[in-house]
Amino acid sequence: MPTSGLVISTNPDADLQSLLAALGSRDGVAHGEPVQGRVPIVTDTASKAEDKTLWEWLWTLPGVASVDVAFIYLGADVGPASTGDSRTQPTRGTLAPSMEISQGS
Repeated sequence: MPTSGLVISTNPDADLQSLLAALGSRDGVAHGEPVQGRVPIVTDTASKAEDKTLWEWLWTLPGVASVDVAFIYLGADVGPASTGDSRTQPTRGTLAPSMEISQGS
C-alpha cells in the first residue's frame, strides 16, 4: 500500500478551486490548503500499479506545473528498515541540544 506525501506546484494562471475539487473527488487523495501556488497532498493506494495510475492522473489536471515528492511509504516489509539494521530505524529524541535563551532585562 504505497502512501505518498506530494506537493503540487501550479501554473500562475491555475484555477485552484477546480484543482481542489478534482483532488477532493478522487478516492485515496487528501489535500491541504494551497500556499503560494503549492498544494500539499497525501495519496494512499492499494498497489504500485494504482499509484502509477494516480500519478498519471495528477499530470492530466489543468494547472499542474510539477509534482514534488516529500515522502513515499511502501510498507513495513519493503526497504532497508525491514532488515533490522539499527542505522535505518527511526529514533526518538532531540535533534540538537537544547539552548537556554536569556531574556534581556
